[in-house]
Amino acid sequence: MISLIVSGMDCGQCGGLITQAVHAVDPSAVIEVDVEEGRVDVDTPEPLDRVVIAIERAGFNVEH
Repeated sequence: MISLIVSGMDCGQCGGLITQAVHAVDPSAVIEVDVEEGRVDVDTPEPLDRVVIAIERAGFNVEH
């Protein structure tokens, strides 16, 4: 499980964009987005850097 702090999320639509970005890397990833806490948990065998790059390309800042 990868847990990330993501800034720039302020609504459910942001969570949807992050989910789409991660699913582009791993369609079977299980993703939990907590917009209020600014946290994204991703269960995937993909490397951390691929997940982070996907989220950043979607327009969000990732702290890990």
